[in-house]
Amino acid sequence: LRPGEMLGNFLKNVDRAHIRFNTLHAEHLSETSVTLSNRIINKYKNEGILQFYKILGSMELLGNPVGLVSNIGHGVRDFFEEPARGMIRSPLHFGAGLGKGTYSLVKHSLYGAFNAASKVTGTIGRGVAALSMDDEYIARRQAFVRNRPKHMFEGLWQGGESLGRGLFDGITGIIVDPVKGARAGSVGGFFKGVGKGLIGVVVKPVTGAIDMVSKTGEGLKNTTTYL
Repeated sequence: LRPGEMLGNFLKNVDRAHIRFNTLHAEHLSETSVTLSNRIINKYKNEGILQFYKILGSMELLGNPVGLVSNIGHGVRDFFEEPARGMIRSPLHFGAGLGKGTYSLVKHSLYGAFNAASKVTGTIGRGVAALSMDDEYIARRQAFVRNRPKHMFEGLWQGGESLGRGLFDGITGIIVDPVKGARAGSVGGFFKGVGKGLIGVVVKPVTGAIDMVSKTGEGLKNTTTYL
């Protein structure tokens, strides 16, 4: 496994990074074309730097901190705005606004927290799985991971299944991988399969445990959308 591939497994996923470059509006210009060009270049260079940090802050490896702050910020805004709107109308509407704002704060905070946790563990699991050097196992895991849990109970079920698959693949790989290697490349393939099996007996259960946490967190996150 090349270091670049390993690094790519950790860094390649970005979660909902909204990139925006503002327009440059100018009227009645009285400057040279060189000066204007420099203004435009500097403006978009500075904005490009800001957008780069936004992309960096949306990486799944970091738990998408930009998304986490955005979700919590949404909840905090509703927590103050909803009671303020109700206060203008009547005490009864103030109480309703307070309840609505509190509900929004709790919902968005939980969503942001569980989303961050599932993104971090999902990215780590993908990187650890790559250490197995087993293309068939990696392909099966990727297909399974793409099946997103819709709610908490489905997340718990898929999480348990992830752990069970990891244990099963790791233990059976001790025997299966050397046999596959021998069929593919005689003695050399056999010893290569032995090495792959020994690595897999550690890597695959660990990956399964990480995926269990990720699936559970993702199920909890998606449960908040039903609230």
